[in-house]
Amino acid sequence: MTPDITGHATEDTPSPDRDAKDETGGVADYLNLTTDTPAYNCLVGYLRRELYLNCSEAYVMSEVGTRIADSLPQSEKVTWRKAATTHSMVFELDWDPQAFVWDQEIDEECGNAVSMAVTVTGCTDDAQALSCSQYLTQTWPGAGPELLELIKGAVRDGTSCRTSLSHGARLEARIQGAKLIIKASGVRPALVELGEQLAWLGATLQSSPSTNGSRVFCCRPRIKQRKTSIPPSPFVHWRFHFDLTEMHRKDDNSANRSQDGHCWFGLFRRPVAVQGYPIRRKPRESTGLEIGLGLAAELVQAPGAALFDGKVVLKGFCAILVLIEQVQDTLFWHLIMNENQKPMSYGDPKIKRLNTQSLADGASILPGLEQGRHVVGWCSRAESLAGKHYFLYLVR
Repeated sequence: MTPDITGHATEDTPSPDRDAKDETGGVADYLNLTTDTPAYNCLVGYLRRELYLNCSEAYVMSEVGTRIADSLPQSEKVTWRKAATTHSMVFELDWDPQAFVWDQEIDEECGNAVSMAVTVTGCTDDAQALSCSQYLTQTWPGAGPELLELIKGAVRDGTSCRTSLSHGARLEARIQGAKLIIKASGVRPALVELGEQLAWLGATLQSSPSTNGSRVFCCRPRIKQRKTSIPPSPFVHWRFHFDLTEMHRKDDNSANRSQDGHCWFGLFRRPVAVQGYPIRRKPRESTGLEIGLGLAAELVQAPGAALFDGKVVLKGFCAILVLIEQVQDTLFWHLIMNENQKPMSYGDPKIKRLNTQSLADGASILPGLEQGRHVVGWCSRAESLAGKHYFLYLVR
């Protein structure tokens, strides 16, 4: 703004306030445009995963992602005029959801049972137990839960289901006999992530070949590119197979079965654990299985936490969890079970031998128990007695 004859500003006289608003307003507009996109949310999710999860042992996830990425042409330069190239893939998994639910004796609608089933990810002395839905949300907070909803729909309805994920990939899922078939179209990173998710899902939802409740099996996914019979095909076709091998303690022999971090084996019957995927970092590694307090209490059939002889315990009929140590907000428990299903007594010598002197007064710990993290398995001399509880419980 320019001054008129009266000295007042006109439209041509620059306004300091408006200039400052223009400078900051433009940046704010770009900032809002960026942070409101699915790509930004995915980036934040990746950063959180690297910060809070232990990805150093995620070698299987990395192998799957690398194989899928290497099968696609390198991404071309993306500009405001040219979007990223879209590719098409088919993923085929050996998995029969009806047989899985029947084998695990889950009294729930099939789609919900898949979402709520408890899974174990990790190795013998460093693992994490979460529901299927919780693990997908923890590891892939954007597209993970969306993929699960698609699979639940296909399992529930028995027909093809379609959806678009937040990162733009378009998916179609169907159950075909004892196989799950996923057709996907999307950019390279989205397809890589989808393959990593499906490999974990297919592995964690396999049934154990064991008839002995004390044996823990590890499932590892293998991915193989399948050649199409009618070239050229617009789809890259991948097939997943799942190898089950028994998971042994680091020193698993009759002479010494007392290994730190392993007593959690007794919590489950016929468990299947997935190795090579990230789990939440612990303040002390190789100490056992991280598990929610409510689930741990349900598995040992304990009505709640109690204080006995200065010890904090979760006591069921033939099993008891004893709080051993606390490090920051993480509480470490030791599991003792009677294999013969006989009642567990508070006066059991195995309980009295446990050293809990490093803990603060048990009465002061009880009120904040639900706010802490919980790890089952730590004990200087662990005596693991496998129980008879079923592996896949439902988290409500």
